[in-house]
Amino acid sequence: GIGDHIEAEKDRLLNVFMEFGADISQKIRARGYWADYIDPCSGLPMLTLNCNKVYSEVDGMECLLNYRAYNAGFCKILTHPKWGS
Repeated sequence: GIGDHIEAEKDRLLNVFMEFGADISQKIRARGYWADYIDPCSGLPMLTLNCNKVYSEVDGMECLLNYRAYNAGFCKILTHPKWGS
């Protein structure tokens, strides 16, 4: 969908995610563990400030969930094992 209401909802959900990520990471760190969360807009970690490595969701899905990915020009297309691409 396109429109101001769609953009407003995407911004709202981004803010909800960022607040959740900050909150849960703080709680994990308070227990003495390492935690961070990824900014979905940039792919960069939010708490590890000296890191400039962008997290690739596609690479994560391939590595952690054994999803297959195919190149489509400059993009990759994931293939879900049940639902396809």
